[in-house]
Amino acid sequence: MMGESSKVSNAWLVEYRENDAIAFGIHALQEIVVNPRMINVPLSPQYCHKTLRWKQRMLPVCNLSNLAVNENVSCNQVMIVKYWLNKKAHYAGLECFKPPVFIQIYESRICPLASSIRLPHTIITRCFQYQKKSVPIIDLASLFTLQELNKNNNINQ
Repeated sequence: MMGESSKVSNAWLVEYRENDAIAFGIHALQEIVVNPRMINVPLSPQYCHKTLRWKQRMLPVCNLSNLAVNENVSCNQVMIVKYWLNKKAHYAGLECFKPPVFIQIYESRICPLASSIRLPHTIITRCFQYQKKSVPIIDLASLFTLQELNKNNNINQ
């Protein structure tokens, strides 16, 4: 019989800047848009100041590098992701430095949150070891509702 440490989950590993990555559930990724045409949104938080038209919808687009270290990394791809909030599906975009990679996360690789991770801890559900690095697993609903926290000056302060 398999033990607790042999449980496995499928996920996407996404590098959002050189040597910094996140992971999220396999079913969240809907599409990858290469060389997207985005529109800047004045007065919006710097990490989420662009929108993208996708399937007749205007989607917010998040730049995780900007959120983590206040640095804009040039990205030519946007992942369209689906997340659930209040039992309703929502869609948004995540800029990615490199194409996402399919991985399997084994329960035995779960680890404490590393102090080097500079993303808001409220969006991180767990962390795991991957190639000798601690990688956060992101809750997409929490990420795309950060705007309320930002209004209260609780991010990157």
